[in-house]
Amino acid sequence: MTLAAVLFIAACGPSKEESPAAGTSTPAAPSKSVATAAPAASTEPAAAATPAPAPTAPAGETVASSTGTKLRFFRDVLESDQPQKPSFELLADRFAMTVDQATGDNVYVVEKATAVAYGEDGTETRFEADGGTFNDTTKTTQLTGHVVCTTGTQRVEMQDVIWTNESMTAATQNPVVVSDGETKLQAGSMEYNTDTRTLLLHALSGAVSLADSQAADAADAGSFQFIDITKGGLGEFVDGQLQHIEDGVAIALRPADPNAKPMQLEAKKIVFGWDAEQRTKPKTIALDGGVSVDGPQGLITANAADLNLAGNSIEFSGNVQGKSESIESFDAERITYDMNSGDSEMIGLVARGIKLGAPGGDAKNAATDFSSMNIERAGRVVSSGGQVKTMSGGVNISLTPSAAGAKPMKLNAGDATFAWSGAGGQPTAIAMRGSVRVDGPQGAIHADRADFDLAKKELVFSGKVNGGLQQIERFDADKFTYNLETGEALMTNLTAKGLAIANPTEKKEPAEGEKKKAGYSRMDIVRAPEVSITGQQLNWMRGGVELTMHPDDPKDQPINVKSQEVRFSQGEGANAPQRVVMSGGVDVQAPEVSAASDTADLNMQSNKLTFDGNVKVSTPDFQNATARQFVYDLVTGRPKFVGLQSDVIDVSKKEKDAQP
Repeated sequence: MTLAAVLFIAACGPSKEESPAAGTSTPAAPSKSVATAAPAASTEPAAAATPAPAPTAPAGETVASSTGTKLRFFRDVLESDQPQKPSFELLADRFAMTVDQATGDNVYVVEKATAVAYGEDGTETRFEADGGTFNDTTKTTQLTGHVVCTTGTQRVEMQDVIWTNESMTAATQNPVVVSDGETKLQAGSMEYNTDTRTLLLHALSGAVSLADSQAADAADAGSFQFIDITKGGLGEFVDGQLQHIEDGVAIALRPADPNAKPMQLEAKKIVFGWDAEQRTKPKTIALDGGVSVDGPQGLITANAADLNLAGNSIEFSGNVQGKSESIESFDAERITYDMNSGDSEMIGLVARGIKLGAPGGDAKNAATDFSSMNIERAGRVVSSGGQVKTMSGGVNISLTPSAAGAKPMKLNAGDATFAWSGAGGQPTAIAMRGSVRVDGPQGAIHADRADFDLAKKELVFSGKVNGGLQQIERFDADKFTYNLETGEALMTNLTAKGLAIANPTEKKEPAEGEKKKAGYSRMDIVRAPEVSITGQQLNWMRGGVELTMHPDDPKDQPINVKSQEVRFSQGEGANAPQRVVMSGGVDVQAPEVSAASDTADLNMQSNKLTFDGNVKVSTPDFQNATARQFVYDLVTGRPKFVGLQSDVIDVSKKEKDAQP
């Protein structure tokens, strides 16, 4: 017998001796030598290699052989009186020892091998293979020929695997198949560390089952049964749980409801968070870098996203953009979406082409229906069931009318609250609060508050209302109610500047000796408790009206008018009132004329002011005069009376137009 054979038998024991069952430890002295460092398994994917057939002892090179004997590796530890437990055990039907011609190492060749790797906590990882080699010098074992690795309920099938005792890892650069219950995965290569129970899979694909934990709540809208990995770079599992996938990832969350659309997720890296009490369902999924999520909330891209499976919600952050069936496109700083209720919160939202559909509630089809809404800016938007409920933090939106060519209505406010009638359709009401501005057919209106009843086509402004209309350059009011369908408006406690009134069409020259005066083209509304406007044209004012008419020549004095009620007549094709009819307690203070009557009629075409009924008038020529009618020419200043009576008449003046 050769010396090598004696050493083999001394190490392995007699060939016919019954050896301990696989997986048990036999006492052994602590190793005094440090194993030759084997190259660590690469963490980069490698091209699949053709596995070597199950090793057999080459003819002429076998030194010795044995059957039913265990081969062991131990951890490198200091001297100790306590027996050391093995880190790796190999048991095979047949052992044969040969010499590696390249290194000169003694290598054991095994057939029908069973191996067990022991983690630091005693966890066992079992290997079954057709054969392999055991190198005590490098402290490595290679298993080949349909290798099966099992840890707990997880099973990994591969063509070959190399165990490196120094790093406590099992690795292969060839394809692997991983199964655990309904979880089925494929990868281009694998590395497994028994101490940390960390499994690294390259070029990962397949399905991770969530079925066990989802069975009780499969009906929930946000529950998922599988994670389908359609594209995976490097995937990491710890203790059988998927921790993260990186280097470019695409997964699909398959709902428990087979009729529901899967949620598609893509990112540079996806990290899975787990609850200690829930082994099969991730608690959270965090996506980082180049995020894209296509689900019930629409298609959204972002820098990052956090999916809370326990709460069935997802939050997007950083350069959030997207679109959905009802929104053409949107941008936001952050979006939080509840997958159960469909509720969402959006921060810093800008959205275009939000479809509004048919009007809801009691709304009637009309030119004021709106087909879409744009959100130019909204600090915070809260939606429920796909419908916007509140906007806050500064709101700027525009409503696009259904009628072709109609101008959008622009709404600005600090906050806005929306009311809806059932699912879909248009909002039935929008309540705006704080620094409100509305630009539309009624003009540009500012107020503290505005309530837009879309069903009634009515806008109501209140609280420090001001703005400009076609005929009124600038106004202030307590309340402004406007009907978009009829164009009618009612204003309370109105004051206004620069109301345009028509210039006279007939040009009269003053009589000899009379001073020519300029016409009146602007009017201020000093006080008007109630005002009616149709199509931006004044109808009437009442409740005690005060007006000031300004002459074209700023050197001339204005005319001050008071009356209980004032009515306006526009005239055909006119953009300014042609006649102003006053009734009830009329009082007019004009240059050199003071007049009061029951009614008065200002004709801007002829520039004449006619007083009727209980006329009282004072001029430089007539003091405390009364008349049935008094006509005052605003251009010439010439008076005309009917039924004149006066306490004092200046007979030194030239004859005036007067009829007894």
